[in-house]
Amino acid sequence: GFINIWKEPWQAGLNKHLEAYESGASSGDVEYAIANLYYYVNKGLFGCGENLVNLSQSIQSYAKRAFQCNQHSMWKSLVILHQLTLDLMNIEQNAFSPYSNTMTEESCFTVTRNNNETSICRLIGYKKKFVAFFSGDLDAASKMHELCQEYPIPSGGRLVSAIVSLFLDGLIGFFF
Repeated sequence: GFINIWKEPWQAGLNKHLEAYESGASSGDVEYAIANLYYYVNKGLFGCGENLVNLSQSIQSYAKRAFQCNQHSMWKSLVILHQLTLDLMNIEQNAFSPYSNTMTEESCFTVTRNNNETSICRLIGYKKKFVAFFSGDLDAASKMHELCQEYPIPSGGRLVSAIVSLFLDGLIGFFF
């Protein structure tokens, strides 16, 4: 699932995740397949500057696949990234609504926090920090930085979103 970004630009490895999805799906390894859809979206959104409109539509389709395959953690992650694209495009829509009339990002955060799903909590914090930062609300971005500190990255942070998030943390720190 992880494509080594240190030897080639992020864009060079982007389609490899879709190939890995196809490979996993054709061999019956649903978990591997869906994880690579998430890696594709993460890299495309945070590292490669993919078109938000096209990526948003793709994420919605990928989230449906994850939901249908009972890959709940990846489904939540994809829905959160779908919500990020909607928020960055100023589209007032709840990405959770196709799956539940009552679930929102806030209710998802509460449930995942109560269930100790730290990676989902961290992703929601990243998402809120990104939206606040790119909308110019550095006070809210700073608060989201503090929230993210409650959910530290256990590894070196090989996902592009973690690397970009750390960079934004530095920019937020310079502001204050």
